[in-house]
Amino acid sequence: MAWTNYRNVAERFGHIDAEFVKSAGLLSSDGGTAELVVRFYPWWEHPQYLSARERGEDWGFSSYEAGKRELTVRAIQPWALRLSPRQEVVDWRFEEDHPLLWDFAEQSTVFVNASFDRGAFFHGLMGLALPNVSEGDLLSYIHLPDPSMAPMGLTMPAQLHEPVLTVFHRLGVPVFSPGSPRAPDPAVVFLIDGDDYIIADDFEVDVPEFTHEPDWFQPAGRGDEAKGSTSNR
Repeated sequence: MAWTNYRNVAERFGHIDAEFVKSAGLLSSDGGTAELVVRFYPWWEHPQYLSARERGEDWGFSSYEAGKRELTVRAIQPWALRLSPRQEVVDWRFEEDHPLLWDFAEQSTVFVNASFDRGAFFHGLMGLALPNVSEGDLLSYIHLPDPSMAPMGLTMPAQLHEPVLTVFHRLGVPVFSPGSPRAPDPAVVFLIDGDDYIIADDFEVDVPEFTHEPDWFQPAGRGDEAKGSTSNR
């Protein structure tokens, strides 16, 4: 086992199809703890699979149960979490820019001095393709009064301050911004199958030594359990 920052292994482990082992979290005034443990075998790193894929040949696996190991993701200074029992963890990812961080940011106010079209405003924001942001996120976090009632003050999380100014500029709507909000404290969101999450200063991963036995590799026709499971590989 070897602890390393998540950034060093993020490309290796994303779509993992792992067994859920356990999760735990405790938030406290002195920092708290949070971790997730899974068990899996990274068949996509097997040398014979890599060789067959490079040559465009058939591939597949017999049972590789003996190759499964436990991997632990541990939060450094957790902020918030939602963890639930489950049977498996199929996908996970780490994000440094996500709407889950908006609740922890300073609020910003932009004063809008003319009426505008609500639909065009939200369409403009979506057109910026902000990372991990849906229209539902925008509707939930931008407190928008009746646009015909301008002038008005429009409040939003600090992360949306510059995008909102950009959209109003493109729409030709006059606005006044007293100043840019304080930059949010950096944090990382660890997303687990789109439902659970841990938010923390950073994350480290305890990566086991995986072995790749030659007889686990069985080309298609003799062992297809992994055939076609090439997402993110």
